[in-house]
Amino acid sequence: MLPKFVLTALPLLLLGAAPPPAAGDAELEKTVVALAKEMAANATAMHPELNAKLIPETDKVVYVSNGYPIRGRDYLKTLRESYAARKSQSQVWTRWEVTPIGRDAAVFTGWATMSEESSAGEKRSGHYIFTEVFARTSGGWKRVIAQKAKLDEDD
Repeated sequence: MLPKFVLTALPLLLLGAAPPPAAGDAELEKTVVALAKEMAANATAMHPELNAKLIPETDKVVYVSNGYPIRGRDYLKTLRESYAARKSQSQVWTRWEVTPIGRDAAVFTGWATMSEESSAGEKRSGHYIFTEVFARTSGGWKRVIAQKAKLDEDD
């Protein structure tokens, strides 16, 4: 016998409709969006130590920035070195989508406009897409993996 959820969801999926959101999805989305906004604000303020609190201390890859993988244990050091080469930077979300994964995790897909000025005064900006997975762990909420890529300006 198939579980009730499968029997309920299967016809909807076959028709191309998603099942109604779970009661906790709105709260989960609110939490994940707040975390993503907090991390963007910390990046703009160039405070990698604040974001490092949300990164697992692990030897596994936790962030892929424009094709460059960063492991959890190297996150703070890598971002400190990167930020040290800049006078300023900005990350502003222009839109996002949140996809729950159970009650304690969700995928945040965010589109951002980013700009930076190097220590030498060189300025650049662009549009980026991020995919970030946030999960509630025994140590609180963590961004367990993320990837950033520059968008083609034609998109």
